[in-house]
This record gives sequence, C-alpha cells and structure tokens, in this order.
Amino acid sequence: MDRGTDVVAVGPFPPPVHGAALITDRVVDSIDPHLVVHRADFSPTARERCGLSLAGRLWRSVWAVRHVLSRSCQLLYLSVPGGYGVLLVLPVAVVARLRGCRIVCHHNSFAYLSRRRRLHALLFRVTRSGTHITGCVSMSALMRKRYVPTATMVEVSNSIFVRPPTDAASSRFGHRQSRLVLGHLSNLSVAKGLDVVVDAAVNLVESGADVALRLAGPLDSEVEERIVQRAASKLGARLSYWGRISQEQLDEFFAGVDLFVFPSRYVNEALPLVVLEAVSRGIPCVASDVGCLGEMLGTVAIPDPGPSDVVSFVRRGERRVVDRDALAHDRDTAVDALASVLPIDRSRLPGTHG
Repeated sequence: MDRGTDVVAVGPFPPPVHGAALITDRVVDSIDPHLVVHRADFSPTARERCGLSLAGRLWRSVWAVRHVLSRSCQLLYLSVPGGYGVLLVLPVAVVARLRGCRIVCHHNSFAYLSRRRRLHALLFRVTRSGTHITGCVSMSALMRKRYVPTATMVEVSNSIFVRPPTDAASSRFGHRQSRLVLGHLSNLSVAKGLDVVVDAAVNLVESGADVALRLAGPLDSEVEERIVQRAASKLGARLSYWGRISQEQLDEFFAGVDLFVFPSRYVNEALPLVVLEAVSRGIPCVASDVGCLGEMLGTVAIPDPGPSDVVSFVRRGERRVVDRDALAHDRDTAVDALASVLPIDRSRLPGTHG
C-alpha cells in the first residue's frame, strides 16, 4: 500500500474494556504509522448501554460512511459485531465496496457462526471479495459452511495481542506455596462462568482441600454481586477479590495463580485474551470447549463444564503448560499472517519484540 493511504477502522474500542475492543485497538495501533487511520468507535456509551440512545451509534455509522466517501480510503478494516450491531456497519461495508476499497473483516465472535443469521449473511455477501481474519481453523471452517465457501480467510492467533509478562514477573511464576490458588479474570458474569468457579472453589474447600480463589474484573450485575458475597461468606480469607484491574496489574494478579479457570458459556466467546494472558505466563488452564478454546495453546477444554468437572480436574492434578517455543512459534506465525493482509509495523504489536 502506498504511503499516505487512508485506512478507515470500524469496530469497538475501549472503553469499555473487553476482548473485541482490545483486539481492535491493538490491531489499529499496529498499523504502519506513516498511514493515516480514521477510527470509527462503535463501543456503546454508558447511555447507549442502558438503551437510552441509538442516535450516537447511528451518527458514528454516518461518520464512517462519510470518511469512506470523502477521503482517499483504500482499506476498510471492520471488526464484525456479533449481534444487531451488524446493521450499523453494513452501510459502511456497502459504500466501501462501491468505492472499490479493499475490505478486511476481523471476526471475534462465534454468535453468528454457531447458527446462520440473515443479517450476517448479507454482510458476507457484501464483503465476499474481501479478506476475513479468523482466530482458528474451526472458526474458518464454520464460516465457510454457514456463509462463504470460497472466501479468502487468514487465521491469526490472538497470542500477538497479548503483552508478554516482564522478566521479573515471569521469574515468580512456578514458585508456589502449598495452597492451590484458582484464578478467574473476566467481566465477571454468569455468562463467563463466575458461578461455576465459585461453586467449585467452595466444594473443594468444604471437602478439605487447601484451596484459595482469586477473582478480578468488574461485576456485571446484582446477580454477580450476590455470587461474590456468597463466596466471601463461604471462603472467608481464602477469597481475594481484586475488582477491576488495569493491564499493568496483570502480572501481579497472575503471579499468585496456580490454575486459571474459565468455564465460559458466553454466546460470543471466540478466542479470549485472558486465557492467553495466563498461558503466556506458564499457568495451566481449564476452560469450556467453546469458540477456539479447544484449539488454544495450553488449555484443557471441557464441554459445558460444571463445578464437579472443575473439582475433578483439580483433584486429578492434571497440568498442561504451553511450551515457550510453541508459543513463540504461534506468535511468529500469527504476525506473518496479519502482515499478509494488513499494512502493519510488526514492532508495534504487543506480543512481539521489534
């Protein structure tokens, strides 16, 4: 791509902080700094999350269309929404195709892959000549089955969007106390499996196991607040709740975790960054077999895990830790794949070192 070419990037950007927003932000940050990038942020504001205003999101859609029309846009980077937000990005994709812009769609949701959806089928028809970034082989296979058998697809592991732990922090991992510490980090919700994690920890402690639980992330609603309150009453000092943490606090949080538990049942779950954050630190993980988790490095994936599945896993003492060479190879392959479809500066990716 020639110097000075405009790129229009459409998708969610933090805040709020969640996997898709972080990925979109880090992809766009990695684009060659000599290029001019116009961001169209489709993250809902606090008012919009309460359903009080659709006008803001409609305006952002119009704004993105305006940039595609009025600028020398040669590339549209589109983070595909999992739900009805696809209605807001469809006009942008249509205009980009009519203008002859190259379109790259990044898929971070399994919601429209688990079953075919008409609105997404329409988006795939509009973008059929573009390139589609997926996170794993099974994601690409489902996309071809549901929508576009002949689409150009590139698989890019999310490992390149995870910031490697510092050397000082890495040296702490593996030096454990006798007590087993379970860890769970997410936007804490029942959909992400908070109830399963808490029930498993309580069951282990009540059966005499020397186990503690470390939780981090914002609570989704009063339902989750009650779950954490119940955990506190049952576990006492064995529960450590950190609340919302920053990227800079990840090393400290994971340094005290022996086993990361992620029994998510979230409909959009694809390739969660938090699991890779744990894997990159040499922490074994047990997770639900949804999205790309079954293919993710260093995880043990269980279909629809309940508390008893987690308890059984802990008692078996099974530990699968990713080999550092395998993780480095995964990152190198992903960087090459991303660079084949987007004009990136490799040194700007958080999972690389120049």
